[in-house]
Amino acid sequence: MSIDLKHKTGEVAADRKIASLVMALERAFPGRGLSYHLLGSYAEGSPAPTSDLDLIVLFPGILDSEEAVLANSVVSGLSAQPGPRLDVEMQGEASVNPIWAVSLSEVSVGIFGEPETEVSMPSIEAYAWALIEEVCSLIRRLRPRLASVSFPVGYPDQEAPFFGYEQKPLLTADGTWVPSSKALAMVTGWGASAILAVRAGVFTPSRSMLIASYRQHVGDRWLELLEQIEAECHIACNYLIPADGEGRRRLPEIAARVLEFENHTLAIFEPAIHVRLTSAYDSDRNAAMALLDSITFPNSAVGKQ
Repeated sequence: MSIDLKHKTGEVAADRKIASLVMALERAFPGRGLSYHLLGSYAEGSPAPTSDLDLIVLFPGILDSEEAVLANSVVSGLSAQPGPRLDVEMQGEASVNPIWAVSLSEVSVGIFGEPETEVSMPSIEAYAWALIEEVCSLIRRLRPRLASVSFPVGYPDQEAPFFGYEQKPLLTADGTWVPSSKALAMVTGWGASAILAVRAGVFTPSRSMLIASYRQHVGDRWLELLEQIEAECHIACNYLIPADGEGRRRLPEIAARVLEFENHTLAIFEPAIHVRLTSAYDSDRNAAMALLDSITFPNSAVGKQ
């Protein structure tokens, strides 16, 4: 099977890995009519050596659980191949997560196949709630050793050199997995996007737009933290942890502020969760209860529902 990509990144290893992904999924789902969409730094033409290949694969209609398991196993099977790490979201066109609907509508680059139906922009309310769910889930995933997580949250790992925020590994050019500061960028990036949606009614389709948008629409004291992580963790180090020097010495200070920011975002989310819990609609209440399985709010109106 020959794969002719409509768009190429210009990076040989990345394009080969994308083609391998498309070929493997087309063989696993013959005639299913999948479409493939590139996001992030490779779509923008500005990848770093440690950048992930961010893609969304759309399945016409509904993506059922068996298809999702098979598709994700195909992606896992490609992880050992040379090239950037794959970060692939599988979505059914009938129910695209609002976060990915915004990215697909605004910043994605089609690389193979065509969607059966056009993905439309969600409401800002649906987008904000999806971001709240994503941030709460991420905060919970950063603390796998804890039996439960309650607001206000503590460090992922108080005893670790960078308080556990270094736990998300990066794949280096030589194929080695190493600790990184990526989790610091992820939790603040998703959190800032959620704040923009909740407080300013603003969509943030791409991380590259985040800081400028936050400066324009929010501009609070957390802007400095976002700028510091971008400058010191991303631009200066490609999210690799410095072996020594001032950059390494400052990471625990950044991590301490990130913990503050996590609790700041959760405090902002609390009223929105309360609204869902008291909604007249079962779907809203069920969504809020599912979120509270990740993080509880024991000392608030949310915790007393």
